[in-house]
Amino acid sequence: MLCQRYEQHRLAVELAWGEQGIVVVQDRPIYGDTVFATTALERGFMTKEEYELYVDVFRNMSRDVMPPDIFVYLNVSPEECHRRMNFRGRKQEEGVPLDYLQHLDKNYQKLIQEMRRRGVRVLVVDWHDFGPPVELWNKILRMVGSADSWFEQLTFSFAKHPRMPIMLGEEEEVEIE
Repeated sequence: MLCQRYEQHRLAVELAWGEQGIVVVQDRPIYGDTVFATTALERGFMTKEEYELYVDVFRNMSRDVMPPDIFVYLNVSPEECHRRMNFRGRKQEEGVPLDYLQHLDKNYQKLIQEMRRRGVRVLVVDWHDFGPPVELWNKILRMVGSADSWFEQLTFSFAKHPRMPIMLGEEEEVEIE
């Protein structure tokens, strides 16, 4: 999974630094995977040796990746996540215990602090009221505010597959409130 995240991140950088300067929004960047690895170690799903190998590979890969301009964290309680998972009824989410989600949340809080320590701008967005992605985008734009005029000109992009980005371009503008 780490290798896939690395490839997605590398592609995102290529798109951002390419000729068109496309803004890329990643669902879960390479940094978020560290939360799952740390939680796997702490819960006994990964041995110390496996974790040390993961950390070594991550450290080597992360030297070659550009950090994000902004790290957006969709803040929702583990209890609400658990409720949503049960409501969706997806086979792959069956049996995920609440205490696992609480453990992930604790490690995500550590990641947020680490991102801030590294100088990455972190935007924590209350996402208890789930809704369409365009609403989230507008909420983020409102939070950033007019002080960052460059941010108002971003193109919202989704990547359904790491090699197949789908863009909302000029013909589908996102309203900025």
